[in-house]
Formats: sequence, C-alpha cells, structure tokens
Amino acid sequence: MQKIVYTEAEIKKVAIHTVGNKLKGDSYLLSDQEIILGGQEMEEYFLKTTLKPIKNDKFFTFNNSKNNKVYDLIQPMMDGKDFIKNSKEISKHLFDVFNEPKAEGGHLVFVQYRNVIVDDELKDAIGIFKLKKAEKRLIINPNSTRYEVGFSNSYDLSKIDKGVMIYDYDSENGYLISVLDKPSKNEIIQYWSESFLDIVLRQDTIYYTNNALDVVQDFVLEGMPADTKTIDKINLLNDSIKYCKENVEFDYDDFAKEVFKDNYDDFLKYKKDFELENNLESKDSFYVDEATVKKRAKKFKTIIKLDDNFNIVVKEGSNSMIDQGTDETGRKYYKLFYKVEE
Repeated sequence: MQKIVYTEAEIKKVAIHTVGNKLKGDSYLLSDQEIILGGQEMEEYFLKTTLKPIKNDKFFTFNNSKNNKVYDLIQPMMDGKDFIKNSKEISKHLFDVFNEPKAEGGHLVFVQYRNVIVDDELKDAIGIFKLKKAEKRLIINPNSTRYEVGFSNSYDLSKIDKGVMIYDYDSENGYLISVLDKPSKNEIIQYWSESFLDIVLRQDTIYYTNNALDVVQDFVLEGMPADTKTIDKINLLNDSIKYCKENVEFDYDDFAKEVFKDNYDDFLKYKKDFELENNLESKDSFYVDEATVKKRAKKFKTIIKLDDNFNIVVKEGSNSMIDQGTDETGRKYYKLFYKVEE
C-alpha cells in the first residue's frame, strides 16, 4: 500500500473556476489568472482544508488513459505547464459531462502541491475540489457610534463534497489517485468519479486483498451449506484473517486447502462465479496488504448474539475454546473453556 504523507506539502499554484449544471440551464465562468493566496496563514488554511478530507485507504487510476480527457490535461500541469489553460479545459469538461440533473454546480478549486511524500519520495500532486453553494453569513462591523450589520456570501473549504488528488506517481499507468465523492441525497449517478474523472480501482495489493476477503466473506455467509453453524462460520472468517496475517503471499489454492478443507472445490468454484458476476480482475496469488487485512478484520462478523441475553465475542485463535450443542430438553447452548477469569 502506498504511503502518503502531507507534512512537507506546500502550495505552488491555485486557480478557481465556476461550473454550473447545464441540465439546470446554468453556465460556467472561467478565470484567466491564478489566485494569490496572500500570506502564510491563507496557505496553511488551504493546505489544511483541502488535504484533510482526502482518505488514502483506497487508490484509483485513470481508466483508459489513451482516451481520457482529464488524464491528457493533467500531464502538462504536472510538468508546470498550462496550469490555467488546462484547468479551464477540465472545468469545461465537467460542464459538458454533467449528467446528474439533481446535482448542484459550484466552484472548482485547482491546487498544485509540491513535496507530497509518496513512498518516501517527494512528489508533486494536483487536487481538484468542488465547493458547495455559498452560505449567507451575518457580518457585524462596529463604527464610532453604533454597530452595522449586513450579509456576505462566503464559502467554507472544509465542506468539500467532491474532490480528487492526483499524485505524480506511476503516470505511465494512469497515476496514483485518491478520490472524495460524497453523493448528496438527491444524486443518482456518480458523475464525479465516472463521467468526469473516469477512474477505476487501482489493481494493486490493496485491490487483490480486498477482492479475496470479499470472496471469503460472501462464500462463508452465503455459499456454505445451510446447516453450517454460526460458530463455524465465524471460525472460518477468523482462520481467513489468520492466514493473511501469517503469509506474505496469498495463494488461492493453498488458502482453500488450509482454511476450507472439505469445501475446497466449492470455494474455488464460488470464487470464479463471484469474480465474474462482480467484474473483478483475478490473480492466482498476490502479496497481502497488511493494512487492508487489519481494517477488514474489524468488519468481519465475530459476535454471536443470543436472544436478548448474551453476546459472545469470538476472537481469532479461540476455535478450540468454544463448543455448541443442544441439551436433552432441546435447549441450545454454547460451552466456553478458559484458564483465567479477569
């Protein structure tokens, strides 16, 4: 997993344009000049508010980079060329592809950064951020005899709802990209990621690790025989996480033999069907991404809920310490074995 650090980041250039939703009859307004931030305090504000919402736990890349408008326009900008010209063209592109009738237009803020650390190397990056509509705020100004009040339209950079960070890394393969794409309650189409940027998940260790754990989780919860006990399902999920933690490389054949044993053939068949149905790229083996495993382990079901009385948390490695059965009266029970009570 690529490690992104912003502690040394600085701002090189900023441009702001306005792009409306053409489906609502809006237009666009493009600037011919870069923005002068006017001091260290404003630069720090831009750094903090634009970088904070970007989450680097999932990476993307430009789809079909040989025929991708944003990719073509970003390349010269990364080299320090045509920043204003190409930011205007990218803004026009967003206007042209607006296909979500309920989405709001707004300001597009373009920021070029220097000294972003990507895998211990200093890189440039370009961010594109869409701001929501201006908010009307009350302004209070004192003078010599009384207070005067009025309204001002202002924008809050901390309320970015769409954004993308494009890092100058692996450019020949479509760059390394992080995206912020929060759909509003009215939006149906993900116009930002799909129509505008045309990006896809980057096929790296994160991608393949996530896919494998998706297959495992779906098979355990949906593909196992109907009479499979809950405790057995939880143990299989825990064993899967254990395998990922103990092996640098994930090999599907080896994994299926070790974890699923009697269901070896069923799992591998389920994997093929699952990947086909979900249009996933497949590899027989790949390097495991530790951070992804740690994150996904927290989401796997490990709690057995018994009526309204008890919750049993089954931790990794406790397979032999819990048993399930039914007594002579027909009541179901779990039997727990332990050494120390804390």
